[in-house]
Amino acid sequence: MIKLYLSIFLIIYLSLLANNSKLEYDIKYSDNNFIFINISKSQTPNLKITYHIVNPGDELEDISLKYKIELETLESINKISRFDRLKSGTVIYLTGDKKGEKNE
Repeated sequence: MIKLYLSIFLIIYLSLLANNSKLEYDIKYSDNNFIFINISKSQTPNLKITYHIVNPGDELEDISLKYKIELETLESINKISRFDRLKSGTVIYLTGDKKGEKNE
């Protein structure tokens, strides 16, 4: 039980020190009653970028991997298929918030 409290305290403390940086952590317990906590900055970008402009050769899967967004999510938001050929200059929205889009 002490392990759990110590782990939670450490995670909260480090989160506060991170200045709004997202942290990822992995907790492992050994047979010798040691706690191993691996803490690193999240590799997931904060989605302040809401769209991607297609470059020549871009595919939806590449965009999905670049921004760490599920392929199905991009398909749903943009109403396209992963099999569609993307034209250079096309705007691919990364979130459901399509600011500036005309409502027709």
